Amino acid sequence: PALVDRTLDPAELADAAGFARRHLPGIDGTMTHHTVCMYTNTPDGHFVVDRHPTTPLVHVAAGLSGHGFKFTSVLGAALADLVLDDRTDTPIEFLGLGRWIA
Repeated sequence: PALVDRTLDPAELADAAGFARRHLPGIDGTMTHHTVCMYTNTPDGHFVVDRHPTTPLVHVAAGLSGHGFKFTSVLGAALADLVLDDRTDTPIEFLGLGRWIA
């Protein structure tokens, strides 16, 4: 996070201001503040739901930026199953760390 470029791109600002003027009548599109959004994602675009590879009592759900927030209820249920029953009927195998860690 300390190395993220936090400068404002003038072309992106112009695009956002134009969008605001077109879709929010009555505003002039003047920016008063900006911030950088950190977006986490895995190389294949799918999040991770699995048991920690070296600490079996720890389960993880990560890389949820973007589309992951829409799945939090089912992911929470699957994680609860894994923690309580050591298994889940939810088809999450494709989300496991095994796709990168042998």
